[in-house]
Amino acid sequence: MLDGEWRIARRVLEDALHDAPNDPLTLTALAFLLTAQGNRDAAASVLDRAVAADPLAALLAADAGLMLLWAGRTEEAVHACAEAVALRPDATWAIGCAFDAEAIAGRFARAAAWGRRLLVAYGVPEVASRAATPAGIPHSSPQRARAPARTSNPCRRLTSRTRGSSSTWS
Repeated sequence: MLDGEWRIARRVLEDALHDAPNDPLTLTALAFLLTAQGNRDAAASVLDRAVAADPLAALLAADAGLMLLWAGRTEEAVHACAEAVALRPDATWAIGCAFDAEAIAGRFARAAAWGRRLLVAYGVPEVASRAATPAGIPHSSPQRARAPARTSNPCRRLTSRTRGSSSTWS
C-alpha cells in the first residue's frame, strides 16, 4: 500500500472484507488507505464500522490518533494515542503513536519520555538510559511514562465530528 498501488491494495482489502465484513483490522487498514488518498469521509465511515466491530481495540485508538494527526487535530490525537497505550501498554505501535502525537504537539519533553519508553520496548534499554533528558525534566522510567486512564472512545471523537462534513478534517 505504501508504494502507491492504491487500487490493488483497495481491491485486496475489499476482497478480504467480503469474506469477513466486520474484521476490525481489515476495516482499519481500509480506513488508513482511504485517509492517505484524501477520502476522509469514507475513511470515517469505515472506521465507524471497525469501532462497531471492536469498540475497545487499542489498534483502533492508535489508528484514530494517527488519522487525527493527519487531519491536524493534534490535541485529540494526543488523547487517542494515550488511550491506545492505556489499552496496550507494551505495544510499540501504541507508544510510537504517543511519541508522534506529543512531538507534533510541540511537547518535546513528553515526546522524549515516550521515545525512551519506545527504545526500552524495542529492547535497547541501554540506549534509553543514555538518552539525553531535556533540561530540568527528570529522567522518567517506562513505568512512569504510562498513559492516562482511558476516559472515552477516541474513534468516536474522530467519526462523530466527521460524519456528513468534510470540513472537520481541514
